[in-house]
Amino acid sequence: MRKEGEVTEVGTIISETKALDNKFFPVIERVIQTPDGETREPQLLWDRSGKTFAVAIARTLEGKFVFIREPKYGQMRKMLVLPTGAVKKNETPKQAADREFTEETGYKVENWVQLRENPVVDFADKTDGGEHYFFLGVDAVKVGEPEKFREVVLRWNPDEIIAEMEIAISIAGFMMAIKYGSVLKKS
Repeated sequence: MRKEGEVTEVGTIISETKALDNKFFPVIERVIQTPDGETREPQLLWDRSGKTFAVAIARTLEGKFVFIREPKYGQMRKMLVLPTGAVKKNETPKQAADREFTEETGYKVENWVQLRENPVVDFADKTDGGEHYFFLGVDAVKVGEPEKFREVVLRWNPDEIIAEMEIAISIAGFMMAIKYGSVLKKS
C-alpha cells in the first residue's frame, strides 16, 4: 500500500484502505485527487506492490519458440502463455527467468538477453505494482519435463502463435522478441 498524501503526476492519494486482505489477491481501495482538484471515485486495485516478475521467451536449436499451455483458473481453461514467474528474494529478474523457464518447460537456456530496460505493467489501471521484465534466450535444449499441469508447445510461425495467445503479457513479450529478432541470430 501507498501512503495517504503521496503526490505523483496523476494526483494525490486522499485515502487508501485494504478492501480484501488475501495472500494471493490483496485488494486496496484508493481515492485520489487529480492535479486539477477533482476527487475521483474510489478505485479497487490489486495490490502487487513490491512484486516483480520475469517473462522468459526462448527458441530451440531448430528455431521454434517454446511456450506452455497451462490452466488459467480465472478463465477455467488452458491457455498458451510464455513461462512467467515471480522474482524471489535475493534473485535477479534474469535469474528468475532462467529458473522459471526450466521449471515450467523442462528446457534450459545458457544465455539470456533482457529485451527492455524498463518493466511492463499489465492491467496498469487495475493494479499497483507487478512489474514484468522480459528476457530472450536462444538454443533452448530439453533437459527434463515441465511441471505438473503444463504442456510444452513449440511453434515457429508468428501468425499461428499470435492466433493462439490470449494473455497480454505473453503477447507483449512475443512481439518484443520479434522486434529484437536480430538478437536471435546465431553467432
